[in-house]
Parts: sequence; structure tokens; C-alpha cells
Amino acid sequence: MHFLNYNIEGLIIIIYLSFIITINFVSFVLMGLDKYKAIKGSYRISEISFLTLGFMGGAVGVLLGMVCFRHKTNKKKFYIGIPILFVINQIVHLLIYYIGTKLN
Repeated sequence: MHFLNYNIEGLIIIIYLSFIITINFVSFVLMGLDKYKAIKGSYRISEISFLTLGFMGGAVGVLLGMVCFRHKTNKKKFYIGIPILFVINQIVHLLIYYIGTKLN
């Protein structure tokens, strides 16, 4: 029953990093999909969805999607808002790291 002695801090770190990687990957892919839909004139993904993903930790993915796909780069709420959310995301990551090191 050695699995009961698993390092819970390590598990939390793995779950947190998995979440951050996943939300950024999904954000990036959705930016590409929305660009494709814009070109085809199809139903689009709402802007609030991208802003929400950025707020939840996916600002890197949205920002990379903006640059790589040249998408939403002329909209003020994106070229100002997403970089601000990126900074907020980084501050949250640092706070989580700081609090995690103080608990040990």
C-alpha cells in the first residue's frame, strides 16, 4: 500500500502544471480554429471565451495564437487585455510557488 504514502505536494504540482499546459494548448488551438472560421465565414468562437480562457491561466496560449495566426491583433481588448492577463497569470504562478514553498 505504498501509494498511500505518495507525495501529495508533488501530485498537486503535477495537476497544476497539467492544467496550465492544457488550458494554454486549448487556447492556442481555439485561436487557430477561430481564425479558420473567420476566413471561411463560419460561426465564430465568442471573444468572451478567449478572455475567460486568458483569465483562467491560458493567456500564453491566447497571446501565442494572436501572434502566430495574426488574429484579433487589431482589437483593443485583446492587444491590451491579453498581455495584462498574461502578467496577472505570472503573478498568480509566482504567488502559488511562494505560498507552496512557505508551507514546507
